[in-house]
Amino acid sequence: REAENDLKQYKQKMTLEVYFESADEKEHFKATLAQAGFEYKKNYQVSGYQNIKPLSQEELAEQCGW
Repeated sequence: REAENDLKQYKQKMTLEVYFESADEKEHFKATLAQAGFEYKKNYQVSGYQNIKPLSQEELAEQCGW
């Protein structure tokens, strides 16, 4: 039987680093992605979560080079 190859071809990639104040905020972000039609491991991937020391907006801007 012939196999159908109907895979999407992605042409662009964007890396996004997101900072959350709480685990609840992280879960809300993931739920919002799902509502927008993004499926984990299909349209986006997570390279890892890590806890960081609390940062002020100024420290965050300095760290990101803004």
